[in-house]
Amino acid sequence: MNSNNLISEGIESEGHCRTFTTTEMAFNLIGLVSDVMVSLSRKSPIYADLNGGMQYMADMNVALRHIREKMVDESEKKKMVIDEDKAHVDIVGANKVEETRTVEPRSNIRIQFPELKSREELKDMEYLRDLLDLDRVVVVTGYGEVGPFGNCRTRWEMEAEGKFSLEGCVELAWIMGFIKHVTYKKCLMVLSTLVGSMLRLVLQSRILISRLPTKRIS
Repeated sequence: MNSNNLISEGIESEGHCRTFTTTEMAFNLIGLVSDVMVSLSRKSPIYADLNGGMQYMADMNVALRHIREKMVDESEKKKMVIDEDKAHVDIVGANKVEETRTVEPRSNIRIQFPELKSREELKDMEYLRDLLDLDRVVVVTGYGEVGPFGNCRTRWEMEAEGKFSLEGCVELAWIMGFIKHVTYKKCLMVLSTLVGSMLRLVLQSRILISRLPTKRIS
C-alpha cells in the first residue's frame, strides 16, 4: 500500500474522493470502538463508510494507470532539465551557489558502557594474583550521584560551562520524569479515550438540542 501514497494526490484531484493516511485511518477505526459506539452497536448495527468516495470512481484501474504514467513523465522531464543544467554549468564553468540551510540542533545523548581493558593491557598487574581472597573483597561495580543539578554528567556541565547543553537538558528532564517512554498500545488507549469523550459530548449535545421546546409561529 505504500506505493499508492505517491498517487494519492492525483486520486483526490481526478477522482474527487478523499484518501486517508495510516494515522487518519487509525483515528477513524479507534472512534468506532469507543465506549459510546459500542453501546450504540448493541441497539442497532453501525455502518461506517470509510471509502472516501472511491466506490463512485469510474474505471479506477485506468485512472490509476494514467496517474502513474503522468507522474513518470513529469519525473523524466525534471530529470532532463536537471541534466541540462548540469551540462550547462560544466560548459560555462560557473560555480553553482549552494543553498545555505539553517539546521536546528538536535539532542544526541550517548551513554556508553566504559571500555574494558584486555588481558594484555593488565599483564603488569599479575603480581596481585593470589594476594587477596576474592571471597572477602568488596568490589565496587558502579556508582551514582543525585544532586540539585542531576547526576555527575549534568553537574559537570553546570560547573564547567555554567549552563546545560541540549543533551544535558534532555537528560535532566529524563531524570525528573518529564520525558517518559510510551508504548504504542498506551497511545492507542489514550487516543481511544479522547475519541470516546469527543463522541460522547457530540451525542449529548444532540440529545439536548432535540429536547429543547419548540414554539410555533402563527
